[in-house]
Amino acid sequence: MTGRVAEAPMSNPTRTVLVGAVGLATALIAVTACTTSSDKRAPPDGSGLGAWPSGTAEHVYRPSTDPLSPTSGSPAPPPANLAEPRRVAIAAASAVCNFDWREKLADRVSAIRRYATPAYAEALKPSAGDTANWQRTQQDRESGACSGVTASVVSTAPNSATVFFERIRMQQRLTLPKKTPTTQAFEVLYRLEKQYDGRWLVGAEGDGG
Repeated sequence: MTGRVAEAPMSNPTRTVLVGAVGLATALIAVTACTTSSDKRAPPDGSGLGAWPSGTAEHVYRPSTDPLSPTSGSPAPPPANLAEPRRVAIAAASAVCNFDWREKLADRVSAIRRYATPAYAEALKPSAGDTANWQRTQQDRESGACSGVTASVVSTAPNSATVFFERIRMQQRLTLPKKTPTTQAFEVLYRLEKQYDGRWLVGAEGDGG
């Protein structure tokens, strides 16, 4: 987000910002995407969701420290859209990458919280900076549409039967009134955690630090 899509709400660099984008190069819900040594990238300054400029930062992937909750019986099968980690990662990333200035910030936050663990959902609470960024997005009437989704498991991360690290990449097309649309790369790394009832949910962005 070279503009507000990058500055989007969520001033905390450890979470994806749910904001508009005058530039995804800075990010819409900031993603603390931690990458492998073969794919070195660092999150943009400030908050923002998604796009990451080239950098040299390397991170240590941290597996979830929260064990699955015990259950006394066999839970019902999870909804189809939450039964596979990759589908959840793509859905969560799409909720962040796609935006329309007519939306309410609260609705954007709710959209991604559908795919988040309780702890991560709480971390997505918009800050004063996030709110201000979204207001500017609305004033500029900026929108973003994403396509060309690719997903891959980070092979060097501590993936297991209950934790997966998925990297999602898309192309984000940004539009502003009376301006030529621009396209930029959008990227986010999610840690997916399997719940006791079989659902997969996003537990954190990047290394989940």
